[in-house]
Amino acid sequence: MPLFNFINGTFSGEVAQLDSKIFNLPLRRDIVHNVNRYFRMKGKRTYKMAKTMGDVAGTGKKPAPQKGRGASRQGNRRAPQRSGGGTVHGPVPRDMSFPINEKVRLLALKTMLSAKLYEDRLIFVETEELEHPKT
Repeated sequence: MPLFNFINGTFSGEVAQLDSKIFNLPLRRDIVHNVNRYFRMKGKRTYKMAKTMGDVAGTGKKPAPQKGRGASRQGNRRAPQRSGGGTVHGPVPRDMSFPINEKVRLLALKTMLSAKLYEDRLIFVETEELEHPKT
């Protein structure tokens, strides 16, 4: 595979020596799929949250006595059936990430590099010093 020089925009005729441990692996779609899912789910979070009975401000005192006043039986001012009470089965924040071994992630990277090489979509850049480097 020829080396590409970005400064001149030309190909040099040299062929790079590639390590067969990295660039000669079969395509493992299952591993690549799992690592792709890992990176997509690592940044995914759900942030919606509803307050439950324990999160709502208020007292645990009974609003009316159990008997004697003619009021219905009520146990708590924060109960879900009351106005301003907590939600029973509302949304809670969730973390969607899952663990994956570092060896599996490295194997997926090596597999994708091998696949790029098989498809002739891998370009090597020759390093050169610039006369006037910019920021």
